[in-house]
Amino acid sequence: MPLHPFGVGSFRPIFLWGGPGTYRVTQLSFPRVPVDEKTFLFSHSIEGAERVAAMGFNWVFLAFHWGFPPELEDSHRESFRAAVHHFHQVGVKVIGTIQTSNCIAQGSYAEKDWYAQDTYGHKIYCFTGRSYTSLFHPDWLAEIRERIRELIATGADGIFFDNPWIGGVGHDVAEMPLGPIGSHDPYTQASYERSFEGERVPVALSTRKARDQQYLEWRARSAAQQLGKWVEVARNLKPDTVVIANNFAPVARNSFATMGMDLKALAANQDVVFVDDLAWPRLQEDSSVVANAITLAASMSQVDPKPVVSKTAIKGYGFERMWTPDDIRRAIAESVAVNAPLVVQGSGIRHLDEITQLLHSRYRPQHDALEGMNHWLSEHADWLQARQPASPLAIYYPFDAAHWNWNQVTPIYFAACETLLLKGYPLRVIGANDSWEHVKIVLLPPGELGDAQDRLASFVAGGGRVIALGQKRPGLADRTVWDGWRPLRARIPHWRWLRRRLNQGATISWRFYHRYHVVRWLAKRLKVQEAMVHSPAYIVPPQPFQQVLIEAIGRDFSPRVESEFPVLLTMWQEPNGQSQWHLVNYAEAPQKVTLQVGDLRAFEVFTMGSNALPSRVVGSAVMLTLGLGKIVRAVESG
Repeated sequence: MPLHPFGVGSFRPIFLWGGPGTYRVTQLSFPRVPVDEKTFLFSHSIEGAERVAAMGFNWVFLAFHWGFPPELEDSHRESFRAAVHHFHQVGVKVIGTIQTSNCIAQGSYAEKDWYAQDTYGHKIYCFTGRSYTSLFHPDWLAEIRERIRELIATGADGIFFDNPWIGGVGHDVAEMPLGPIGSHDPYTQASYERSFEGERVPVALSTRKARDQQYLEWRARSAAQQLGKWVEVARNLKPDTVVIANNFAPVARNSFATMGMDLKALAANQDVVFVDDLAWPRLQEDSSVVANAITLAASMSQVDPKPVVSKTAIKGYGFERMWTPDDIRRAIAESVAVNAPLVVQGSGIRHLDEITQLLHSRYRPQHDALEGMNHWLSEHADWLQARQPASPLAIYYPFDAAHWNWNQVTPIYFAACETLLLKGYPLRVIGANDSWEHVKIVLLPPGELGDAQDRLASFVAGGGRVIALGQKRPGLADRTVWDGWRPLRARIPHWRWLRRRLNQGATISWRFYHRYHVVRWLAKRLKVQEAMVHSPAYIVPPQPFQQVLIEAIGRDFSPRVESEFPVLLTMWQEPNGQSQWHLVNYAEAPQKVTLQVGDLRAFEVFTMGSNALPSRVVGSAVMLTLGLGKIVRAVESG
C-alpha cells in the first residue's frame, strides 16, 4: 500500500518563519522586545537548512509575504528565493506563507484605501503595526494575485494562505461576539448590500439573532469563495502546487462567529487541512487536560477524507516559551494517536525576554528529541498510516450547531472528552458523513442534528446505543445524562444599547492595545493576553457527573486504561484486522497503567521514538510503565 504524502511519517513539517522579513515584522509587532536577528537570518541559510534536515524534517513553512509594500519587500523575497534553493539542496520541500488579509501601512501602502474599518471608521489592527485589509477591494485582491505569482516563481512547492478571513476578529463572550469583527469599509458594505437588498453590516452581533446569523454566514461563505479564487490562480500557474490555509481554533473557540472561518468550506479548497490551535497537551491545576486531540478529532470528523495536520502551542507566536524535549515527544505522540502529523512550531520562541527560534544551538536537546521522533515515524510510516478507526465508543460532535450555540454544545462535548481521558476510555469523534464502522455506542451532546438525524435513527434501528448528553433525545437515546447541565451559563441580555456599548468598549480596547505601549504594559501585568488565548472549554465535570457517564457506557467496557493520571487511548484496525492502540500519558512523570483488554491476547508494545525492539506481552490485563507514548499492536499468540 503506497504511503500518503501527507500522512503520519511521510509528512514531517516544521513551521519556521524567518529571514529578514520575519525579523522586521517581529520587531514591528513586538516593539521594545529584543529580537534575535542572527538566528532569524540563519533560518534562510544553507546551514539553517542543514540543521532542519538533520532534525528529520522534510517540509518547511517559510514566510514569503508579510504585507510590506513591494519597495520594502524586495530584499525579503530574494532571501526567500535563496532559502528555497538551500532547502531543496538538502531534500526539504518548501511551503511559502502569504498574508491574505493584512498588511503594513508604510511606504506606498500608507495612503491606500483598501483597509478594513471598524464601526467607527478606524483601521483594524491585526497585530501591532499591521492592519486588516478588505477582501472586497479590487486593488488588494490584485496585490494578492501578484504575490501568488511571485511565490510560485521562486520554485516553492506549496502555498500557505494565512488568516483567510474578512476583516477583524474578536472573542465570543457569553454568546455575543465582541470586538472589531468583520469590516465596515465601503467595499465590504457595498458587497453586503448587493447580496441582501440594501441591508447594512450589523454593528453589534448575537449568534442567536437571524439577522446577525445571516451576516456571519455571508462573511464565512465569502471568505471561502475568495480562497477558492486564489487557489484557482495558483493551480493555473502550477497545477501541482500544494495548497494549505490557516484554520484557527475551529472547535475550542467559536471561530465561525469571531473569525468568519467555516472549516468545512475552507477545507474544500485545501490539499491538507491545517488546524492551528493553542492546545499544547498538558495537565492544568484543576486536573483538566488541555488535549489537542479533542480539537483535532472533531475537526477530522468534518473533513474526512482530507488529511489533517496540526500546529499547536500554549501562548502563540512571540509569547511561547521553549518546551522540554519530553513535552515535544508528548505533543507528537498525541497528534500521531489521532492520525494527524504535527507541524512543529519553530519560530517566535521567547528566551528570557528575547524572541528567537528553535534553530538556536541552545536547543540542542530539543533538536535531538525531534530527530529521534522524526526518524522513528519515518521508519514505521507503513503501518502507522495503514489504519482505520475501530473504537466501538464514539462522540458525535454537532459542528454546525456550535456556530450558533457554542456555549451549550462545545463545553458539553469537551466535558465528555475530559471524562474519557480521566477514566481511560477510548476517544473517537464522528461526524455526519465520515465512517461509523465498528461504532456501537454514540455519546450525543446537545444541539441541532441536521443531516445526522436520519443516520442516528438508522444506527439505533440497527442495534446501536445513543447516550444523550445535556439534552433529551426522544426516539434516539436510551439514556440521558447531565440533563440541563450548562457548564458555561453566562449570557449577555439582548438589550441593543447594552450590546452596542460592550462592543464599543471591546473595539476601542483592541485599538488602544495595539496603539499604545502603556496599554500593552498594563495588559501584560493583568495577564489579559493569557486570558484571551485560554479556551474556557476544557471543563472537568464534577465527580458524580463523571460516574454517571461511565455507568451509562458500562464500567466493564474494554479496552480501557486504569491509571492515576489522564491517558489518551485511541483504537485503530489495520487492513489485516490487527488492532493498533495508541496510549499517551498527559502526566509529566511516567506512570504505571493497566490496559484492560477483556480477553487473553498477545501484543507487541512499541515505545514511540525508541530504537529498542518492541516488547511482547500476553494477557487480558496488560501492565505497562507509560512514559510519554506507546503503541500496542495485537499479534497472534503462540
